[in-house]
Amino acid sequence: MSLFGCDLSASGSASASGSTAPAEGPPAPEYERTFDEFVDVPNQMTAQVVWAAEPIDNAVRLADEIAALRAELDIDPAAFSAMCTVAFKDGTIEIGAVTEYEDARAKIEATLAKIKQVGVDLQGVPGRIKVAGKNIGKLAMSTPKLALKTTKELSGELAVAVGDGGVQIEADIATAKELPNTVKNAATEAKNSLTELPAKAAQATKNLMAAMNGEAIEPMETTGDAAVEGEAEAEVAVATTDAAETATTDAAATTTTDAAATTTTTTDAGATAATTTTAAVPNVAVMPPPGSANQSTVAGLPPAAVTARIAKLQKIGKEAADRGDWLSAADAFEEAYVLAPDNLVLAYKTGDAAAKAKDCERARINLERFVQYGDQTLFAPELALANKTLGELKTFECPPRTPADEAALAGTLVKRAEELGKQEDWGGAATTYALAYQLTPEDHALAFQVAVASWNSRECADADTYFAYFLTVGDPKLHRTQLRETKRYQEESAAGMCPKWAVGEKETHARDLYAEAQALDLELDFKAAIGKYERAYYILPTNHALAFRIGDAAWKGQECEQAQAAFSTFTANVDATDPRHSADVKIAKGILARIDSAGCPNALWSSGGAKKPAASDTADVVPDPGGEVGGDERPPKSGGGGGGSVACSVTDQDAPAGGLAFGLLLLAAAIRRRED
Repeated sequence: MSLFGCDLSASGSASASGSTAPAEGPPAPEYERTFDEFVDVPNQMTAQVVWAAEPIDNAVRLADEIAALRAELDIDPAAFSAMCTVAFKDGTIEIGAVTEYEDARAKIEATLAKIKQVGVDLQGVPGRIKVAGKNIGKLAMSTPKLALKTTKELSGELAVAVGDGGVQIEADIATAKELPNTVKNAATEAKNSLTELPAKAAQATKNLMAAMNGEAIEPMETTGDAAVEGEAEAEVAVATTDAAETATTDAAATTTTDAAATTTTTTDAGATAATTTTAAVPNVAVMPPPGSANQSTVAGLPPAAVTARIAKLQKIGKEAADRGDWLSAADAFEEAYVLAPDNLVLAYKTGDAAAKAKDCERARINLERFVQYGDQTLFAPELALANKTLGELKTFECPPRTPADEAALAGTLVKRAEELGKQEDWGGAATTYALAYQLTPEDHALAFQVAVASWNSRECADADTYFAYFLTVGDPKLHRTQLRETKRYQEESAAGMCPKWAVGEKETHARDLYAEAQALDLELDFKAAIGKYERAYYILPTNHALAFRIGDAAWKGQECEQAQAAFSTFTANVDATDPRHSADVKIAKGILARIDSAGCPNALWSSGGAKKPAASDTADVVPDPGGEVGGDERPPKSGGGGGGSVACSVTDQDAPAGGLAFGLLLLAAAIRRRED
């Protein structure tokens, strides 16, 4: 008898028909809001795993039930084994000639019926696993569309919210920003759980046989019960957190002592480190005032390289603007302005582009900077336009980004993905195509591009997921060629022909990415360098020296939070006494101490001795005409306050490619970084 699981109802009784569960899996709930659906995606993934494992769970329970029954009736193992044999003969259930158990006939027959049902239903477990895997893939692929719809939905709700009603909506918006990464993690965990089910089924089979033969069984935890227990623990954790937050709030009224909390930080490359962070203290984010280049990380960079990078960024900004991608234009101009904080024309260009990109907060900050420091005799026309735009920003609500805005940004991302593909950086290409698809979920050809790039980057599970998804959404006429190619790829995948890393290939590719990142570092293209280092680290997750390279590039690129995370990972995972790392550990710890003292992003251009602002210092900050640190806040890196859908920088599509099942959704981390 081949036992892979069973299909019993939750009550433990056999189904009347003896057939396996419906092939489509558990039904999807109905939701009143898109946000509710988005939040529930991880739970639905768990439900798919529980459904696939249900036969195994019932087999586990049945083994315990058989052992209990034998003990209760003191049935001889040989006699019970004979009953089971009879029970499966000719498809009928009968006790046979064993008359001494006549009083317990009903109970024994019920147990034998369940055993018979196990033999029928467990054979459907492989099919359940396949269906559940497909459904989990669909749920993961729903993220781009749900993220887009949720952002628009919540922005609309916030626009009409009254009084305290907006507080919960703002909390939902914050939750929605984290959901893509949460879904990615849940999908990976669910996929991993599915791969464990055949082994669990085999053990459940052994337990059933042992129970029928009177032998000891190995204790097993059922998947469904574990999932319910996990949810209960999560609820307890939330309740504990709420209580802790309340206690902290109360304590804050009587003490000014900063508390430290230990957290676990997992990098995109998979390395985990224990780090110490300061308890939530609101920080006044500042922007380097004009004339402060010597206080920032720009100091010490080769002047010729700075000049060349600024010229290239201005060209990139103009080309993006010409394509209608004002968000990428704003990013390019802002990056140039960070390199040349005395060049107020760049502040104006950043603010003007941000306004056209509906990135209103960034527009306000940069235009106010330009108006404050701009010379009236030199910039009279620009100052007039800046004041006009500032007046509009103060008078009207920030308009949401339009589909045309997102399509323009997606076009920039596609161009970048094509460039990465030519460089054979297929991990970067896959992630960038996926990000473009998230922005334009109606352009299903991008799903095909994600799949092909994933295939070439040796992320076979991702490729299979996207190819399967593309088959369900591709237009037979519009995507005829891609659909034909998809079937060819699927045939090759089924034949085990998806490319795998050969011996030494991972190291070689990581070295190539490292060399490319080094070249980008020299060109001061730090954001692109970060992506290359991250992908090298993803490929070689135990090479923690790459975490230092990520942190170093992020610090030089003035991405303070990302530098902090990478340096924390590096210092927690390497031996500080190792001569290969000792100098870098000293640098990383110095920067981390600077961040701990001044906070992000202040630490970027402070000397390190500034005291982190206390909660009472978080009132509106008045720009300091004298040029000292403590001026207006630093411009947000993406669509702040615009009320539109997720906006991403062209410079951020170099986030690392995902891993295992649905790692491509890791691109959400890049979005989150720019929205922090």
